Amino acid sequence: MPYGFLRLSTSSSYFARDKSNDTCFDNKGYNELDVYTCTAQQNMLKYIFGAAFLLSSCGGDGLSLAEAFATMSPSELSRFIASKESVDIANYRFGRNQNVVHAAINNKNSANAISLAFENGSDLDHLDNDRRTPLHHAIDANLLEATQTLLALGASTSIENEAGFSPTDFCELVLRSDPMHAACRTVLSP
Repeated sequence: MPYGFLRLSTSSSYFARDKSNDTCFDNKGYNELDVYTCTAQQNMLKYIFGAAFLLSSCGGDGLSLAEAFATMSPSELSRFIASKESVDIANYRFGRNQNVVHAAINNKNSANAISLAFENGSDLDHLDNDRRTPLHHAIDANLLEATQTLLALGASTSIENEAGFSPTDFCELVLRSDPMHAACRTVLSP
């Protein structure tokens, strides 16, 4: 069999690459991951908070909104959004019921990506399947720029996750063992 399979333990999805022609696809038939062809050097799998993304730099048509918000530069992201005439960014969901703000916190230009998501109607306080907001994820990963941006745009620090921890609660706990945790210091600063 010419396929190289990677099965993810958090889902029944798998992603495959046909090594004979470098075709990349998944087993669920998602529109965002429709079959597209690219070179092996352009493919990588990125795992973000329970959702797997098959990322490719070979053409925007194969990218999902989540992938775009997680990886593109501000100018690329603006062009990508403009090219998608009927996309409902505010209601887009992926992975474990996450929205594009969840993906945007991972962008190396997270302030711009988060702001673009917010400007296009995405909820900063959207709860994923574990009742975690993008702020919960940003703090957990100690993403300072993302945390600062979310707070500046008005993300709540009081929404509890499935375990009963708000971002504030979580930061109080984290700072006991890691007093230099930058994201938590930001959340708890007056």
